[in-house]
Amino acid sequence: SAGQASYDNVFTVTTYFPETTWPRFVRDHGGTNAAVLGVQFDPVSIQQKNAVIESLAASGINVVYAHDVSGPNDNFAAIGREIKRLKADTLIISSAPEVYASVLDAAGQAGVPLKVRIGTRGYDPNQLNRWGSKLAGGIIAVNSAPFELNLPAHRAFLQGMIEYAPQIQPPNQQMALDGWIAADMFIQGVQAAGSCPTRHGFITGLNKVNQYTAGGLLAPVDLTSAVRQNPCNYFVQVSPDGAHFNVLSTAPLCGNSS
Repeated sequence: SAGQASYDNVFTVTTYFPETTWPRFVRDHGGTNAAVLGVQFDPVSIQQKNAVIESLAASGINVVYAHDVSGPNDNFAAIGREIKRLKADTLIISSAPEVYASVLDAAGQAGVPLKVRIGTRGYDPNQLNRWGSKLAGGIIAVNSAPFELNLPAHRAFLQGMIEYAPQIQPPNQQMALDGWIAADMFIQGVQAAGSCPTRHGFITGLNKVNQYTAGGLLAPVDLTSAVRQNPCNYFVQVSPDGAHFNVLSTAPLCGNSS
């Protein structure tokens, strides 16, 4: 959470704060009125939803609809009709791909003229196999470089997965890469602690790293700040046939945290 990230012994690159990246992306794609959704009883989803709402509102983009869905069996048709009634042209949802797909489908059935549609979870080929047809054209925000860029760090990760976790198929899954980044950060901390690592040395050493990139997978994260933030996102779009992801930009879109 945001509160936990303010402790000097908590290191993460996935905290959620208001930031200018969201309104910048929405404006760049013609969005003006936003519907922002989270998932009930999911603290991370609700925290991210609230951060997005605050980000958009601070930038003058109208948040015309904010709602927490109950899960995959919610009344999505009613949500679609309400989004249309409120003239939303932008949808941002922090949820599992199944819910994102259901909301997109309902918005399409209701005839909502969406210019921007972003999910924050589901960058995983397995999810395309299940929900690709409904996710077609949908955008997913990713905080690390997408696999499609095939960076040296991606190739090292994929080789590591082949050697040590061959049961994970396909290996190019965001959750697996998040684990790799966490392990890489731990190794950086051990190296920063010197030849005789201690807990104190680990914490103080890692707190001095101001350009952490996980070997190029992340836009530089400043671990020296009181609140570690990564106000950068890559954006991938599900192809029209729902079979693969297309990278919208080879560089991350970065903003300022507030």
